[in-house]
Amino acid sequence: MAFLTVAYLDTMGKSITMSDLRELVGEDNEGQPILGNSVERTLNSFLEPTKRDPEALGWLTHENDADDRRRKYLRLTLEGQEAATRFIEAYQGRALKE
Repeated sequence: MAFLTVAYLDTMGKSITMSDLRELVGEDNEGQPILGNSVERTLNSFLEPTKRDPEALGWLTHENDADDRRRKYLRLTLEGQEAATRFIEAYQGRALKE
């Protein structure tokens, strides 16, 4: 869900950070964030591979905010765009069969 939310917003030309994503998704009925700290661990697997996480998929990258270097926006890479497109096409094909 988190990756697809980032993919959707990125294709719409909207910028989002991890903390923005948590806020956007909101809280559950008990007031707890639906996307807690685990969202960072989850999205890290979609980021570009690093020494720390060489198995990462490379579908997302960080882009620094020009005015505030502490803010890092999540952006789709070319591979991420292709993956999101494949997912949407597969979902649409499945939905049409049902």
